[in-house]
Amino acid sequence: MNCAATEDAAMPTETLVAIIGVVGVAVGALLTHFTGMRQKNIDVALAVEMASKQVYGQMAAERDRQRQQKIEEAYGHLNEWLYELEEQLVHVWFGMTDGAAPATLTRAQHIIDQWPWESLRPPRKSAATQFYWSPAVWDLLRKFDGASSEFYTNANIGLKFNAGKMEGDDTAVQQYRSIVWPTRRQLLRIIKDIREQVREEMLDYWSAPLKRSIWPPVP
Repeated sequence: MNCAATEDAAMPTETLVAIIGVVGVAVGALLTHFTGMRQKNIDVALAVEMASKQVYGQMAAERDRQRQQKIEEAYGHLNEWLYELEEQLVHVWFGMTDGAAPATLTRAQHIIDQWPWESLRPPRKSAATQFYWSPAVWDLLRKFDGASSEFYTNANIGLKFNAGKMEGDDTAVQQYRSIVWPTRRQLLRIIKDIREQVREEMLDYWSAPLKRSIWPPVP
């Protein structure tokens, strides 16, 4: 009787061990499942992050391409304007020379008459891209504008003397030529300096992509 009772009492312990074993297997399976899910979530998160970086990289590349296009357009307009100013300076000087033809005098006088109102104003087509011109370029343009005052005043009087519209002899014409010549050369040097400044900026822009953030963004 006592042995039977002992065996009966041992049964619950074996059952408990079996149950614990089953629970252990179940817990292990659950842990494996959740670990797999966690790894899967990490993989998904990494994939999303990589895709986002790729999209942002493509957007940055497109913004950079648009900025490049705008900068090239802006400085293209500036170069066209500088060429026109250079050409006008040449024609004004032609009007100051001895024996200038009436047509040459008329053209030179027309340029001078329009100089403060038209020639010194940036072309209208550059209005949308002028803010891409660097501060250094604007400083040189202001320098050009300041130096133009003396050129304009003396060329205007000298042309009138040369055309016979003001009383004076050859000495007066020569006097104004001696003033206009160096101021004209000064203006041409400033134009050269502007071109050199633009060239340096563009070379720096292309050789150092990390510095491109100093340029204004595309609106």
